[in-house]
Amino acid sequence: MNLNEILTFVTVARVGSIQGAARQLHMTQSAVSRLVQRLELDLGATLFDRQTKPLILTHDGRVALEHGQRVLRATDAFSEALSPAAAPSGVLRIGAAHVLAELVAERPLDLLRSTFPDLTLQISIDWAGALIERLHSGALDAAVISLLTEGKPRSELPARRLGKEQVRIMGAANLSPTRWRSLRAMNEIGWVIQPEGCGYRTALTQALEREGAGPPKVIVEAFSKDLQLSVVARGAGFGLLPVSQLNAVAGKRKIKTFHVPDFQPAVSTWFIRRLQLGRLSRPLDDIEQALSLVIAK
Repeated sequence: MNLNEILTFVTVARVGSIQGAARQLHMTQSAVSRLVQRLELDLGATLFDRQTKPLILTHDGRVALEHGQRVLRATDAFSEALSPAAAPSGVLRIGAAHVLAELVAERPLDLLRSTFPDLTLQISIDWAGALIERLHSGALDAAVISLLTEGKPRSELPARRLGKEQVRIMGAANLSPTRWRSLRAMNEIGWVIQPEGCGYRTALTQALEREGAGPPKVIVEAFSKDLQLSVVARGAGFGLLPVSQLNAVAGKRKIKTFHVPDFQPAVSTWFIRRLQLGRLSRPLDDIEQALSLVIAK
């Protein structure tokens, strides 16, 4: 049996005639009769008493109608749930680079809660390479990553660059900018940075090596931006942050930026999606747009 046979049988049972069902289904009467007969043959049961007009269901026919209607409702629900036009529900899984996690958990989260109340946002935090691997495996629906390179992410998945911005050195507001003009001098105090694997840390390490200043003197190694800002504001070390995030906290945290001519890293933020997203396309469009508004171009 197939869905076309079930649909035809249910329609005949509902309207009470082959002729009426044929009109509704835009089929010939002979085609309708043939499909009902095939279903009866598949089931090994007679579904209609054909001696009556309108047609009357047999006992087996009434049982078949109940199950057939349930099958068609389930089929409609299945189709609707996977349609791009359907109201999104369930879990939307987004990965975020450590430095971008707070951005994803702020405006995009509020947007989803107000626009798609039946959808739950699940945020996973990891390095860019690991997030791309999880996208390929189907463990994530999208990811927001930062790259210090000029090229696109190493993935064939759809990716859009949301913006490109400078990474700035931050330090306590009471430190003299004339005293701290080189990475070598700053390295004497030390750095408040993320663990190994962070692109900013890699860029800093390479720049210090070019100056012959050795590896970064790490005072605090932490993922938490709040912890980094707190330590930097007290003058215990220097840190690194993209312009968009630094501008949002500089005045509140008593920190400021320091300019080093030979150290001007720029970071590109990318939004990557897995293929065949169906109903999740619309909320991801909104998240992408929300993030692009807060990331410096």
